[in-house]
Amino acid sequence: MAALFVKLQWRQTFNIATKSVWAIVGLVFGILGAFGLMIASFFGVVALRVALPEIVPTAILLIGALIPVFWTVSSVMLSGQDQLAAEKFSLLPVTGRQLAAGHVAAGVFGIGGVTALVWLVAATIGWSVAWPAAVAFAVLIPLTLVNTVLIARVVAIALARAFASRALRDVTSIVLMLLLVTVGVWAQLAIGAAAAVGESYDQFGAALNVVAYTPLAATYGVSLALLDGSMVVAGIRLLIAIATAVVLFWLLERMLSARLTNPVQMRGGGTIKGGGLLERLFPATPVGAIAVRSLRYRRRDPRHVMNTILMPFLPVFIMVVYSINDVVGLETLPYLGLFLPLMVLTVVGMDLAYDHANLAMHILAGVTGRDDRAGRALAIGCWAVPFAVLLVVVPTIFTGIWDHLVPALALVLPATLMVLGIASFLGVHLPGRAPKPGTSPFGKGSSGGVQAFLLMGLGLVAAVVLMLPTIALVIAGIWTPWFDWLALLVGVASGIVVLVLGIRMGGKALDKHFPRVLAAITSES
Repeated sequence: MAALFVKLQWRQTFNIATKSVWAIVGLVFGILGAFGLMIASFFGVVALRVALPEIVPTAILLIGALIPVFWTVSSVMLSGQDQLAAEKFSLLPVTGRQLAAGHVAAGVFGIGGVTALVWLVAATIGWSVAWPAAVAFAVLIPLTLVNTVLIARVVAIALARAFASRALRDVTSIVLMLLLVTVGVWAQLAIGAAAAVGESYDQFGAALNVVAYTPLAATYGVSLALLDGSMVVAGIRLLIAIATAVVLFWLLERMLSARLTNPVQMRGGGTIKGGGLLERLFPATPVGAIAVRSLRYRRRDPRHVMNTILMPFLPVFIMVVYSINDVVGLETLPYLGLFLPLMVLTVVGMDLAYDHANLAMHILAGVTGRDDRAGRALAIGCWAVPFAVLLVVVPTIFTGIWDHLVPALALVLPATLMVLGIASFLGVHLPGRAPKPGTSPFGKGSSGGVQAFLLMGLGLVAAVVLMLPTIALVIAGIWTPWFDWLALLVGVASGIVVLVLGIRMGGKALDKHFPRVLAAITSES
């Protein structure tokens, strides 16, 4: 059964990843990225072993303790898309024990397991500062991998029923997204705290020993104890590691057995109400209807909610971090609003992919491509354009440096208008991929795939080229201030022209390729 699970998982992975040319390209880049990560981790540990051998054990233990944490978080967020969920085997003559063994084997011999194995081999070289510790660590590699998989699977399955609630999934996804975006700040705070703790070696050693006794790092703690010459402590930690595997496997077996007869059912987000203020604000036309639907999704669909929050949050976050760390001068803060067009480019370009099968409604209702493009651009522009103005005006008020208000506005506002048009055109040809409606925003397709990266690259190049006249006028305004006002006028006018042309050209392309776009965004690849 274990071998069957491994074979099934790899077959599903390659079936999904080879259904289109774009999926194959994405698979190749994914393999290259994973291979690069493996090589980097391997040589990183080797370099650390040569340059700073005294801190290698500490670094390995702390990193090793974090691996199950990250694996668990990803398993919890993707639990709704588990290809090997117990419910899929409920009609087959299998037991919970067989499923548990299959889940462990699939995790160990899956993509994550192979990547972790490379890290563990590299860590063995790091432990070579003391050969007894290195030999013990090498012998315990299988147990380390099994414990990592078991921790992630048990926690994910234990929380599956709670995360069947749409509200909890949405809130958790948004909180996790904000934590991921601000991970740099948290890392900086953690480094500062570690430095403060590190001033007292006794405190740091005590904290390290506590981590080494936990199931997260008990196998690493065995080698650490042997490094210190403490056989008793090494034996205790070994017993903890073995007990962790036994207890977690038993729990996994019980939970999978329960799900065979009592499956987890995903719950929705409640009733949908219509006839509100939005319908009265927008015209009763296809463009207005599409704009209203798009704006509603920005509030109700967690995938769109995350984009809506992230769009203004990222530029503001960058401004705050840069100003706190004195990376740039205060006079340059309004120009950091140029991160907003980058976000708008991605959101507009992938808007079709977020619709998934719902795009078929536009085809069946006879909606023209121009109406589709205009409605989506109108909805996103309703809050992107005001944000563009606020991201320039508010930092200017805060710093009191008014000389940069007009030139910054002449760059940020036209760039926002232009990317609305550019993405309206490119999004038809490169719709990208997105998680299905109702699934985890971090699920399959959350990165957009290769097409999303191409769209971002081409869109940025096009925006920079089209902004060259405005940029030239802003530069001229350094010596002749009234050129800044001319740059604002020219920039806004050119932005509107690009927006209109992008909607028209994108609309014609969508009319011509509606079926192809629908097939692309609904494909499992």
